[in-house]
Amino acid sequence: DREPENLDEDVYGAGITALVRDSYSLIAGKGDLMLRVSRLASSFLLMIFVVSLQIWVISQMQTLVCGRAVAEIRKIYGRYEFIMYGADLNHVYLTPNGFPRGLDQKYFDPANFDNLTQDEQDLACAIPFSQPKLLLPILFIWTLTIVADLRRCGDLFVRLILSTPTITSMQDAVVEGEGESQVIVGLTKPVKAALAATCIIPRWVIDVYLLWLGCRWLAATPSFSDLLLNSVALEFIVLLKDALYTGVVPDRNKRATQNTLVQPWQKTEPANYRVFLSSFLLMAVTCAWVLWYVYRFQMVLPDYKWDVAATCKAYVAKVSSGKAR
Repeated sequence: DREPENLDEDVYGAGITALVRDSYSLIAGKGDLMLRVSRLASSFLLMIFVVSLQIWVISQMQTLVCGRAVAEIRKIYGRYEFIMYGADLNHVYLTPNGFPRGLDQKYFDPANFDNLTQDEQDLACAIPFSQPKLLLPILFIWTLTIVADLRRCGDLFVRLILSTPTITSMQDAVVEGEGESQVIVGLTKPVKAALAATCIIPRWVIDVYLLWLGCRWLAATPSFSDLLLNSVALEFIVLLKDALYTGVVPDRNKRATQNTLVQPWQKTEPANYRVFLSSFLLMAVTCAWVLWYVYRFQMVLPDYKWDVAATCKAYVAKVSSGKAR
């Protein structure tokens, strides 16, 4: 049999704790009214602040960072295509974005690579799609980071919204456990709606959008070293909820979060293939997304011809050995 489980120790876990515990105390007439309302309000304001800050950072990143990176890498690859196909307008066509693409492989001449300037060669050979052995693992790690957060979000939804019984009064929402712990045994419909609207749905939407935007930015980074750094930088947006919890939430609220337990979504967990192996399907889903994004869905470089890697192989080897220039 499975025992009640702890909430995540982050801003959302603290918000859930405040909503459930303070609603229960207010209905039961326990504690100071204004003190309970103040804690409840501050916890919800912190959740709203986290969501708002994430949305703001994402919107600015899309406009000022990702948008510029995409425009720059399209220029780099467009210039590469034009030169490699003989710098002849009859040998290329324009994408809907207005950048050249080779019309027919018979016009492609690897010898034209020498017609690019040194800087143009550097930039063309640093296009992430030219090195899928590096791009694919980085996108996999980034996607797995988002999938892990989506999994925690889905777990909250199942445990709090679907599995927790719906009751008519928050007076019956909590039972005392061992020590200072309290176990959530029921939630009213308004409380479930509030949890879904503040803790679950916004988080899910932000994660999904950030997954796409992060993949787009990483795929548009024309530098292998920056590609690694950008993948690390992206994670701080996901971890805002943890940073604010550590730095802002009072210690008493942290202890309340640690001591608030939720019933598992299933009471028993027999040993079987589903229990032991189902979580590994998330890795398959992650792999499928990365492959689909890179080879089908990405619109960073529409109609990418996969014609950079072979041309740049010798050049990259020379640069890596320190013999370039």
